[in-house]
Amino acid sequence: MEPERTEGTKQRPGLVGRTGRMIRMGRRRRVRLGVVTLVGALVVAAAASGGPPGAGPRVASPGADALAVGGGFTGLTPVRALDTRSAGPCVGATPRILTLGGNFGVPADASAVVLNVTVVAPAGPGGYVAVWPAGSGWPGHSNLNFASGQVVANVVTTKLGAGGAVAIQAQPGTCPNVVVDVTGWFAGGATGPGGFAGLTPVRVLDTDPGCLSSAGRTVALAGQYGIPGDASAVVVNVTVAGPGGAGFARAWPAGEAMPLAATINYAAGQTLANQVQVKLGAGGAVQLYSSFGCPRAAVDVLGYFAGGEPGAGGFVAISPTRVLDSRYGGICLGAGGGAVPFAGFFGVPTDADAVVVNVTAVLPTVAGYLTVWPGAATMPQTSTLNFLAGQVVSNLASVKIGTDGTIRGFTNNGCPNLVVDLYGYYRP
Repeated sequence: MEPERTEGTKQRPGLVGRTGRMIRMGRRRRVRLGVVTLVGALVVAAAASGGPPGAGPRVASPGADALAVGGGFTGLTPVRALDTRSAGPCVGATPRILTLGGNFGVPADASAVVLNVTVVAPAGPGGYVAVWPAGSGWPGHSNLNFASGQVVANVVTTKLGAGGAVAIQAQPGTCPNVVVDVTGWFAGGATGPGGFAGLTPVRVLDTDPGCLSSAGRTVALAGQYGIPGDASAVVVNVTVAGPGGAGFARAWPAGEAMPLAATINYAAGQTLANQVQVKLGAGGAVQLYSSFGCPRAAVDVLGYFAGGEPGAGGFVAISPTRVLDSRYGGICLGAGGGAVPFAGFFGVPTDADAVVVNVTAVLPTVAGYLTVWPGAATMPQTSTLNFLAGQVVSNLASVKIGTDGTIRGFTNNGCPNLVVDLYGYYRP
């Protein structure tokens, strides 16, 4: 969303590091880095075994398909499609229709879009916001939850409905301002290998009256809920509510070791949601876990990625992998911003088009926002997530890799530590 600038606060200057510095990454093991460059305060890191030293120019694949397969992804530099603060009115119980096909860089025949949806400081009671394909009634799901006065964001991957549009609705009795930024789109036509097929959102799990504990839970998805048996990955929205204490929740492929990557970080009593794009594991299932507080958990499926060898624009899912955690380098993300190389690193090919990352701001000193965008491009007037002092806030982002092979990050205030977890990439 447009940067939420906090008046009366001062920017904390970024810190400058030095080449060859030791930092902790991944599973908090000490890793010798081939390259560590700090631009402002953001670590630009590449493991010595992860690729060439530095992020050089992008390398195109010989003979790469010029056109994406059906459901193939094309990333955009984020563009603002709606801001009810200036375009009014606020979003209430009557669905607001937002036409995206043929606008904002999205082709008229696109099948689905990736949006960053932000609720801005509602004055009334808390509630939820839901986004779904236009042309049908509310499916009974939610994409994000908010409390009075909050600025909260969540990414939404959604099929386009009638007229290339989506419907946006808030919980009855509430009327928050809503900001919508478009970060990419999926090609129309028959879904090809690795392509995305959007679904009308369907709730596949609600632990109420129980909760999600550290014992975990396995949720079988392939072959159910409109997901084919050979699907490679799913897009799900995970919501936690009313935990008894602070903790985090994770989602990962069933049958694999639990990763370090967290999907949601929560405090006692909070209701929070985050979308996750997760590979299907053993039995076509995903595994869920919470560290503490035993929150109620709900899972809504928004779509899936077709099986087979991904074609142009197809998604390659990986087991969630932590690629950056600045807490163990002593460096926070200051206003100077910086870049993280992905092309050629962390298992991402040099010609990959975009990456899917979960970005977390950890314990900022004051309120602010964080923006990520393609490297070498001008910073957009949008944000990826917003935070208050002392919070731990996450949001998923599908980010086009810049012409320099990087994605860039910036915070306006608070100098939070930055954690980045990689969930996969899109082929060119």
